[in-house]
Amino acid sequence: MIDEYFQTLMTFPPRNFQREAIAKLLNQQNILLHAPTGSGKIETAITPFLFAKHLNLEFPNKMIYIVPL
Repeated sequence: MIDEYFQTLMTFPPRNFQREAIAKLLNQQNILLHAPTGSGKIETAITPFLFAKHLNLEFPNKMIYIVPL
């Protein structure tokens, strides 16, 4: 289900690290995501929020997203 929804939102399938991170976030686990520039970190962080809203899942309404300077 994650793959289909991700692809609908982004027009391309998720990478393995995205799939794993999204699953953990949907299970309300904290994660630390380290990936190269342009690999899809922002999409990975935002997708669970949109997914949860779309399916009316109980999910936090806030996140902390930190990037290096």
